[in-house]
Amino acid sequence: MSIESDTTTTRLTVVLDKASDWHDWIFIRKDIANRNGLWQTGATRLGELDDIQRASFQWEYERYEKKIVKWEKMQKALADLNTDISKSVAKRHLYLIRDSTTPLSRLTTLQEHLAPTDATRSRELAVKYRSLLVAPRGKKVEDWLRMWVEISSQCVALEMPEVSGTRAQEDFWVTAKVVDPEYATAALREIYKLESEGTVYTKTVEQCVAEFTNYLRRILPMSTGLSSNAAELGIAGAATTKNPKHNSGRDQPKHRHGRSMDC
Repeated sequence: MSIESDTTTTRLTVVLDKASDWHDWIFIRKDIANRNGLWQTGATRLGELDDIQRASFQWEYERYEKKIVKWEKMQKALADLNTDISKSVAKRHLYLIRDSTTPLSRLTTLQEHLAPTDATRSRELAVKYRSLLVAPRGKKVEDWLRMWVEISSQCVALEMPEVSGTRAQEDFWVTAKVVDPEYATAALREIYKLESEGTVYTKTVEQCVAEFTNYLRRILPMSTGLSSNAAELGIAGAATTKNPKHNSGRDQPKHRHGRSMDC
């Protein structure tokens, strides 16, 4: 054992050289270990544990095993995510993450360089929203309905004025009049009636789209899963053809050979 001292500090150094050094040496090691909570007093051999201690040890060990398995799975998942990020980034942007070794650092770097700002997203979404207000002529109604849900939900997330109040629902039904004027007009009438009564229209855009989708599927049996385009859906006239009360004075559709469609 040696002692180093100056006017303000005394430092004790113990070198474990012989048996007589043990107690002083282990005391200093315990003191260092206790600074980080590493030293735990008690039995160190299973044979020295009583039944209660052994049961507690078994529980702690099983919990440790579960934690280590969970940790290993997480490490693998992080490695897989890291690889997925590099595989899914365009080649011309790979230089951005070459020096990043963790998913967090890679995502942070990519966000700084490539993620659009809210202002940019708002401008892009406004353009997409306006495109929904064009009647779905020449395009699939199914795609048009899906885009209504997708774009309007993104607009809601950014709290854009296009979707404030019932504006989006009204825009949807106004445009839907091209597909089926009677049904869409009835939906608009409901909105205006509730407004005049001071009652809030509670249906979301998603609910309006789902309602209209189910309606079109029922009145258009020739269209499966709404895979037909807008022309096949008959745009303005086909929706009322299947309703008996609108068939008066109208001829039943026929093949080019003059036979009824029911033949």
